[in-house]
Amino acid sequence: MSTENFIFPGNRFPPFTPPLEVPHPAEEFGPPLSFLPDSAEYAESDLEFLPTEFSFRPTKAEIEAGRMELSYNLLGDVYLQSGEKRSTPGWRNSVWRAYNIERKEEFDWKMGYLARVDMEGSPDENVYDGLLEYRFNLKDAGMVVKKLFLRLPYKTYRDGKVRVLVCSRDDYTVVLDTQELNPVVRATGWEDFIIRVELSGAVFGDGPAYQNSQLLRQPLNQEPISADWKEPFKATTFCEIDRQPISSAERRPNDFISKEALRSLILDFSNWKTHRKLFDTSAAAGCETTCTVAAAAAAAAAAATVVEGGAVHTTPLAETTDVVIIGNGPSALTLSYLLNGNWPYYRDDSHHPDEIIHARLNCEKDKSILETDFVDLCSGISGQSRNAVANLFDQLLHPSSVFGDVTDGLQSCVKWQAVPHKIPHLVLGPHPPGGAWQAMHGSKKALSFNNWLELPGLPVADWAARHGCCRTRLTENNASRLPLVAWKAYYRDYPVQMGLQDSLRTGYQVLSVRNLTLPANDQETGEPGGTTMAVPSEEGALEVSTTTHPWEIKGVRFAADGESEVFVIRAKKVVLATGTAESPKKLSIAGEYKPWTGHTYDDLHNFVTDNVDEETADHLGGSKRCWCRVVIVGSGLTAADAVITALTAGCHVYHAFDPKHTILSQLSERLYPEYAAIWKLMSGERPANSAFCGYYTPFANGRIIKITNDHQVQVENSKGVNICLSAVDYVAVLIGSSPNLTYVQSEIVRHLPIKAGQPLDAKRNPIAIDQYTHESVYQTGLYALGPLAGDNYVRFIPGGAVAVAKSLFDSIDAR
Repeated sequence: MSTENFIFPGNRFPPFTPPLEVPHPAEEFGPPLSFLPDSAEYAESDLEFLPTEFSFRPTKAEIEAGRMELSYNLLGDVYLQSGEKRSTPGWRNSVWRAYNIERKEEFDWKMGYLARVDMEGSPDENVYDGLLEYRFNLKDAGMVVKKLFLRLPYKTYRDGKVRVLVCSRDDYTVVLDTQELNPVVRATGWEDFIIRVELSGAVFGDGPAYQNSQLLRQPLNQEPISADWKEPFKATTFCEIDRQPISSAERRPNDFISKEALRSLILDFSNWKTHRKLFDTSAAAGCETTCTVAAAAAAAAAAATVVEGGAVHTTPLAETTDVVIIGNGPSALTLSYLLNGNWPYYRDDSHHPDEIIHARLNCEKDKSILETDFVDLCSGISGQSRNAVANLFDQLLHPSSVFGDVTDGLQSCVKWQAVPHKIPHLVLGPHPPGGAWQAMHGSKKALSFNNWLELPGLPVADWAARHGCCRTRLTENNASRLPLVAWKAYYRDYPVQMGLQDSLRTGYQVLSVRNLTLPANDQETGEPGGTTMAVPSEEGALEVSTTTHPWEIKGVRFAADGESEVFVIRAKKVVLATGTAESPKKLSIAGEYKPWTGHTYDDLHNFVTDNVDEETADHLGGSKRCWCRVVIVGSGLTAADAVITALTAGCHVYHAFDPKHTILSQLSERLYPEYAAIWKLMSGERPANSAFCGYYTPFANGRIIKITNDHQVQVENSKGVNICLSAVDYVAVLIGSSPNLTYVQSEIVRHLPIKAGQPLDAKRNPIAIDQYTHESVYQTGLYALGPLAGDNYVRFIPGGAVAVAKSLFDSIDAR
């Protein structure tokens, strides 16, 4: 059986197939394999080509269990299929094809791996590439892929390259992160596929080819076979399988959403350890849509679980409520606390430094601040937020930061009091409570002071004392900064402490938000018009009026046990509170999409600290990443954090930044010593008593021109001179991020920003809202909170949440 019907991008391995025109930027997939011989040269060469053409097929037990698992142990040179050894040992005997690959054991380093053959007499710069393929045939058993996960760890040195693809007869996907067991994008519905590994890269000097690209590295001192398969069996393919889908004619038209619709949605479901980009269609099409690996994996997981052959077989989970809050970060949690019947009041013992504010609130102490006239109360108030109510509550909650030093003893003027008025609502989020905070890691401290990051009703001093976060009790106005790990725990614990669990929906990935009353809606979706529509549920169809509940929210709910189901929620109002961390900004330069480039702090952190073990450090003749040359682009705090991490690890950092657009110069050296040290480095000074062990080269007003395949980065300095940085190990582009609202109806989302039609930006072009209600000026019933409304700091969130809550309580009958 040949592979001529399988799609391989840039395929040049024999038997030869026509190359595929890749519809995505070529930089994303790297150059085509360039060192392979042509057919005539191959016929005369001594290179070993193994067209074994063996296919793995599901056993009877695997078909009954609905799961197929394949592992390989390099030490024992044996494959296990669902825990059972294959009768024929040897890695060669179970491959579909192998080319220029050998099993290598280095007894000096006590390491084993699969690598390219070191050909005698081959030119140093023209080493033949290697190929390894495994085929899985589910079609003969009448099965298809439901979910597919792959782990295929490898190591590369110098110019070595490894590319992993999973290919079917009509599709393929490049798997960028195979170090851990991760989902494979777009594999749902496949009945026949090949896992393809390509080893390439020129070898310079006297180094052998097998030291450049090493697949399935494993210490030789481990036991060949162990009860714990996770460690010795480095290569693992886990596949959930199901019967081939029934034809579309047998399905009810109202019980499915298309697979293509799920694939086209851009999500953020970053539950996996390493975040890497997969596609950036904007580079090719000039549009704003981007897709990350985490995003694409979420869409694939959704499609894999609920979609087979293009349709959903399970009835969607249906609910109705008054308000749906999309996102479960600090903004959403604060609003949920207010809607749950907790209102702000002016404290009896307070005397605000602003006499006008004090006079206005002191005369009506029995009335909640939420019941006052915000237009009158906010008049004349200014602050660092672009939103009036946010500035008002910043002054009420943090008077020290506005009228004195942050370390002064001015107390908050607000108390939170339970009231009988509540609004039914749901808070939807794919992650644990805390939103983007849960994706942060490391021991670094938060930027803001403790009382700026706390949420209403739960003083961080009390919470920290109960949880042992500090040896001494924090004071209410303590100007210290807790580490990120403490704030992650605080936000995760907040809904439990405040009794918000009934409204919280964790594991909910929103795919679509639509207003069913828009005239264009029926034409776009094909759904029947009218004032009511049926929402399917387990109890039967639920008639919901589009007049009272015009908003429809669809998505996928992921359960802790791995199961998932589609949900449909109808609501009166929708609040967008998803933040801006979904889509990192790009430079849009040549070579930006390499395996050794990243666009988030986590990418850089993982590269510097997580991905190096001791034997690799010894093999490289150094300790950890001290040998690395890292280029960091960015002027903000995230870039500064990356510089700190890289320098602390001993890396040589090249930092390109714009000194006119950095907040570092404004931070107090007493309160922010770590950032003050970085600012001194950026200014050309060497900070005293620095703990950094790496080297730092600043490029003030520098600009990255391009990144090449041979690990070179071209930088244009402030004088316009091009400088080539060679042997660069990693490039971190940290220039901010953009909101991702691709799940919102296109008729709405294009009009949401202040500058309609232009890209949404939290700092320069946020959602246009009413200053006193945070309701969209374009779409009635749609609200924005937090960074989407221009409030990028947690200290401004309570004011925005109060503005939204006041509007909702005024427009909805509270129960």
